[in-house]
Amino acid sequence: MGVLPEKRKLETSRPHGHPRSPPPSVSFPAEAQRRGREPIAQRLIVDPLPALRAPGMTCEVQADTKPQARLHSAMTFTLDSRLEADTIPVGDLALSSVLFLNDARFPWFVLVPRIAGASEFTDLSEADYAQLAQEIRIATKVMLELSKPDKVNVGALGNIVTQLHVHVIGRFRSDPAWPGPVWGHGTRTPYPDHAATALIERAAALFAAA
Repeated sequence: MGVLPEKRKLETSRPHGHPRSPPPSVSFPAEAQRRGREPIAQRLIVDPLPALRAPGMTCEVQADTKPQARLHSAMTFTLDSRLEADTIPVGDLALSSVLFLNDARFPWFVLVPRIAGASEFTDLSEADYAQLAQEIRIATKVMLELSKPDKVNVGALGNIVTQLHVHVIGRFRSDPAWPGPVWGHGTRTPYPDHAATALIERAAALFAAA
């Protein structure tokens, strides 16, 4: 699952509150970019809710037949300033921008579908919802490989930042919030500069290989 071909290289931010200096490139490799050029309609779209379907019930997910509409939405999309301030960009999947929360207490991805005005899952087309489900699976696999957590928590709240985004969080029995939720627990602790850079580079490589 590679970057969108027209997307420029993303830069790694310094932890919030630190001066910015020239960062290394974290764009995905050429092979992932090649895969990213495949039309959306040709990519595998899975049923995101197979366990909830009654016996005999089928789910037909329509392919994305309006790539221009998606492109227009992505062009008018703007990341919420609060998400931008608290995260470091990793790269772009077909639908979502991948961010890494700058909090050393918890390894934490944030997936933000680049759909202007979206705040609920029902604001997505069926094809985009299925694509998001696939990207959540990818982010979960990357988190398991990146941090080797005891459990991965996935959630979408949006009570404060209403822009649609999905949290993929690595949890450890030793973390300060275990076994409760991470939201509202203590004070965010930014990563040291070198640790943030290393994590972003590793995460970008894992996403490119997924």
